[in-house]
Amino acid sequence: MLVRRAILILALMPSLSLAASSKNCPIGYRKIGLQSRKCVPICRQKCGSGNCIKPNVCSCLRGYENLNKLSSNRCVPKCKGGCHNGRCAAPNKCFCAPKYKLNVTTGHCLPICDSGCPNGSCKIPGVCTCNEGFTLNPTTQTCHPQCKDGYKLDFTDNRCIPVCSTPCDNGFCSSPETCGCNENYQKGLDNKCAPISKDGCLNGICTSPGK
Repeated sequence: MLVRRAILILALMPSLSLAASSKNCPIGYRKIGLQSRKCVPICRQKCGSGNCIKPNVCSCLRGYENLNKLSSNRCVPKCKGGCHNGRCAAPNKCFCAPKYKLNVTTGHCLPICDSGCPNGSCKIPGVCTCNEGFTLNPTTQTCHPQCKDGYKLDFTDNRCIPVCSTPCDNGFCSSPETCGCNENYQKGLDNKCAPISKDGCLNGICTSPGK
C-alpha cells in the first residue's frame, strides 16, 4: 500500500507543480515554465501576426488588424478598402474573386460586365443596372435611352435622333419633322433644301451650289 501511494504521488507531482505555479499568476496569465517566475497573458486564440499583450487581447503587427475589429480575435492582413469581394492574402495584397477586378483607387473588387454598362453601372458580374431614363437590353446588357415622341433610337450610336416623315434632301433631320440644310443650301418655300446660287439662277434651276 505504501509503495502504491508513493507511485501515485510521484505521478501527480507535475500537475501539482503546474497548478502551484499557475496560482502564483493573476487570473488570465500563466507562467512560461515551471521554474520561471514570469507571468504572460493568455489569449484564447493564437494571435497569428501579432502578440498577446493582455488576457484575450492581440496587438497586431504593422499591416495587420484584428479580425472583425475585435481585439480578442487573431491578426489578419489589412488591405486598402477592405478588399471587398476578394481575399486579403497579405498587407495590401488583395486577390479578387472570379469575375471581379481590383480598383486600385478604392481597394475594392468591382464586378465585371463585358458590355461596360454604358449609361449604367455593373452591380453584379455580367448584369448591368441602368441610370434613370434608360432601359436595359438584357441580351446585350446595354442601357438604351428612352426616346421621347418624335425621336427614335439610333442603335449604332446608342442615342435618340429626331424623326422626319419625309426625306431631308441636301440636309438632315434637326428636330421632329424639321429639316436642317447642309452648307451652301437653304430652305425653300416647300421646306426643302435647295442649292444657293450667287446670281439667283434667273430663268433657270440651280442644280448645285454656285451653278
